[in-house]
Amino acid sequence: MAFLVLLMRLAFPLTSFAQYTWKLSKDKNGIKVFESNTQNSNLKSIKVECNMDGNVPQLISALNDVSYYKNWVYRTRKSYILKKISPLEFYYYEETSAPGLF
Repeated sequence: MAFLVLLMRLAFPLTSFAQYTWKLSKDKNGIKVFESNTQNSNLKSIKVECNMDGNVPQLISALNDVSYYKNWVYRTRKSYILKKISPLEFYYYEETSAPGLF
């Protein structure tokens, strides 16, 4: 299953609708990293693809463990739940470090 790709699509849905021209920048150990220029910004967008073993309950568990995002979401400095609506719906805070901005 394309666990990470699905995970990234669920975690960052707005980026999947943007129009980007992706260029492969790294391909190592089954992990592909793509870069794209971002309109009106000096920052580049990145997309990572790889296949990982997993199932839907594991995916949901990973997405619900917001405090663990700093261990796998690129450049996340801290994250925590602000308000829990239901077991699968919540608002959360995430602080991301962008190079050259902090």
